[in-house]
Amino acid sequence: MSNPLDGFVVDPAAITYVGTGLQRPECILAERDGALWSADARGGVVHIRPDGTQTLVAQQEATGFASATDEETRFVSGTLPNGLAFAENGDILISNFGTDRLEVMTRAGQSRVLADSIDGAPIGKVNFVLRDRAHLAHHLHPHPQLDAGHEPEGVRRLYRAL
Repeated sequence: MSNPLDGFVVDPAAITYVGTGLQRPECILAERDGALWSADARGGVVHIRPDGTQTLVAQQEATGFASATDEETRFVSGTLPNGLAFAENGDILISNFGTDRLEVMTRAGQSRVLADSIDGAPIGKVNFVLRDRAHLAHHLHPHPQLDAGHEPEGVRRLYRAL
């Protein structure tokens, strides 16, 4: 059986930009119709339609990421949607790195917390979510992103099915 990717080449001239004004588009989901959903540091997701129009979908727009005066404030305070996945009903599961919670948000912007603790302990920095079940990747350290690219001794990643 041959590999369908053998010989695959991307023509640099065919690459175009999609979306404007996004703040920290950490995770991007695609739908069959060409619509894209991107995590956005303003506290939700940006829906980019196939015609190029886009809408920020959030309960309330947050400005903390853009106005932060230092990296610690930027990455550990307020809301900071990170990983995304579609729920079975089309809602959006959000790993919120700023609030340390796994959240679900409707496409209209109503959200609720799915998890903020495991076995009674805070879950810490929520990094990614998968849809097969609500899987959650998080660090057992309060602020791993401030550790200059390495995990301190004793820190490990934990993947947990909820």
